[in-house]
Amino acid sequence: MNASHTLPFPEGIPATGTRTEQALLQKIADALDGEERAEALWQIMFFYWSHVERNDLAMALLNLMIQESSSAERTAKYYLTLGQIVEQKKQWDLALQHYLSGLARSPHNQVTAYYLNNYAGYCLNKLGRFQQSEEYCLCAIEIDPERHLAYKNLGVALEGTGDHYGAWSAWNEARRCNPADHAVVLLAEKVEREHQYIRRVKGLFPNLLSSGLKRTEVVAPKPTAQFVEL
Repeated sequence: MNASHTLPFPEGIPATGTRTEQALLQKIADALDGEERAEALWQIMFFYWSHVERNDLAMALLNLMIQESSSAERTAKYYLTLGQIVEQKKQWDLALQHYLSGLARSPHNQVTAYYLNNYAGYCLNKLGRFQQSEEYCLCAIEIDPERHLAYKNLGVALEGTGDHYGAWSAWNEARRCNPADHAVVLLAEKVEREHQYIRRVKGLFPNLLSSGLKRTEVVAPKPTAQFVEL
């Protein structure tokens, strides 16, 4: 592999002295092309993130991988992972920036695109920007209407804008997609208790979930100038 296409490891690597880390580093050294190197870097990044709780090294490697990447698809996945890491620290603004940077790469992979939109909506909810969140959640639902998380976040966004019936409908869709998510059941029941007209609708139409939930074709919003692409 041509060394001119690679960057040096971040400071602090190697970090654990374990056989696993040594094997992963050797795999990177043995990579014959950019595809093999990208896969090996992904594996050691995941090792630092998930196995030894060195988020600092995982993030440093992801930034290196973004700089080396010639694939918009991979770059979008790297930004998705960066967002997830900083989201764990409740850094909603920074996580949102990463998700929007990933969306700016226009990923074709449906799983990547779904979660970038869904997590962007989640962060916008945390920031109290409910109308914007609604747009991203709807984008995620258009990509995959059978995953429950975007319905769940859409419900939070709609409740935040005062659309309690819409929130109830979205949470019931989430419950349909994933009956095991008890938190969604609690959210739907809470809004039922607080709003009598929803109880009446449920009594009149006991089998109603959210067949009336509007699903329109939504194009993912473009990042605005206030979001700095990293």
